[in-house]
Amino acid sequence: MLRRAMILALALLAWAPTLAKSMPGAIVLRGQMMARTCVQNGGRVGPGERPFAVNDADFNGDGRADWLIDAAAFQCLGKPSLFSSANGSIVEVLLDDGRGGARSAFLAAALTYQVARGSPATLTVTQQGAKCAGGGTCQKSLTWSRDRFVETQLAQAPANAAPAPAQASGAFAGAPFTVTPAEKIAAFKAAGFKQVGGKWAAPDCNVWAPENYSPSASVFQEAADLNKDGRPEFWIRNTGTGCYGNTGEAVWLMGKTATGWVTMIQQVGVADACESRHNGWPDVLIGGPGMGPFSLYAFNGAKYVDRQAYGCPKARAPATPPRS
Repeated sequence: MLRRAMILALALLAWAPTLAKSMPGAIVLRGQMMARTCVQNGGRVGPGERPFAVNDADFNGDGRADWLIDAAAFQCLGKPSLFSSANGSIVEVLLDDGRGGARSAFLAAALTYQVARGSPATLTVTQQGAKCAGGGTCQKSLTWSRDRFVETQLAQAPANAAPAPAQASGAFAGAPFTVTPAEKIAAFKAAGFKQVGGKWAAPDCNVWAPENYSPSASVFQEAADLNKDGRPEFWIRNTGTGCYGNTGEAVWLMGKTATGWVTMIQQVGVADACESRHNGWPDVLIGGPGMGPFSLYAFNGAKYVDRQAYGCPKARAPATPPRS
């Protein structure tokens, strides 16, 4: 333990000179956490070919340069894919507050990104799977409007964008379903979420740092009828390297029963649904970071369980249900 603590201290010291003196504390904290994660996973912090945080674009048009964090640019020698997953790497925009600090305004995994300078600047990200309407790979343009980013999905991703995984159809796969505001509140509460400033906060995470906590920037949800029984299921996703380490994401699947909402899946990791099914429910891959293989979860008639297997089944799902 003492040796590891000394290695971590040396890694933080080695990384610290790369920081600009004017860098906000929120950026410094993220760098420290990534350095700690690197060392704890057996890597060594390197200089990197480009800075992991830059502030040369004004994203909200207030005349101040804001910050963009590219987790893929943080070099962890010996663990090159530590801060990446099948859905890309974390990209985060933090707005300069004019007082030497910065607040998070956008955070998501992206395969690629581009910044078009202007006032405000435009951020374009390439994403895949559940992030794209209709699945597959897509580009989204993010522009600032009043007090938040507005996302617009473009017609298609560039030809050189990474393709979506062929083995999965997206964690939100299933017939679209609309739930009422009251049902959403009930689902969030059943999952253990609490409201902070009128927004839903994850039960196990404060997203990077309490002073920059922004539930609306980190929690995503969507309803779908996964087992085609006419009742909705509700996916909740929460992202943040500061919360979930190098995996960077956790997922909840909430099911609607006759007596209310129940938690069917609660795992740290990126989720994708397979084409295969057990007991009427799609198999689900959960894992990360890196490109997999991811663990396979299947419904055993009562709940989702880890099948101690990896990747979506290539053949039709067996009739025998998995046992917990």
